[in-house]
Amino acid sequence: MLGRRRWGSVFDDIIAMHRDMLRLFDRAMGAGESEEEVTTPAAEIYYKDGHYVITLALPGVEPGSVDVTVKDTTLTVRGERRAPEVPADDLVLSEIGTGRFEREFELPEGLETDRVTATWKHGLLTIRIPVGAKLLPKKVPVEVVKA
Repeated sequence: MLGRRRWGSVFDDIIAMHRDMLRLFDRAMGAGESEEEVTTPAAEIYYKDGHYVITLALPGVEPGSVDVTVKDTTLTVRGERRAPEVPADDLVLSEIGTGRFEREFELPEGLETDRVTATWKHGLLTIRIPVGAKLLPKKVPVEVVKA
């Protein structure tokens, strides 16, 4: 029985193919020979429990090699995934990307960027930023008028 494929995974494949094609053209044109390639980790962004939440997938990255900074309304995540120490003669297959990564996010106005927290669990970096009270929805009581 064939399983149903999620549209998101189809688009992920297209994005990965596009990225691979760009790398191929860069190599063919000689670009990137002198500078180190910087990758962009996948992310999810959503609102939850009065927070703006950004989660990045960083499997195989040591948490201590990740740097999270906020300046004005820009949040930046930088780090490096180190290659395993395997002698070149022993290497059979290498598909896991290594090297530096960086991702910048333009934050919406009204977040309390002085209260940012970041947690690490199972290779996922979760950054939580409280939403300012002015942006949170407030309940408006409905007054019943007697005729």
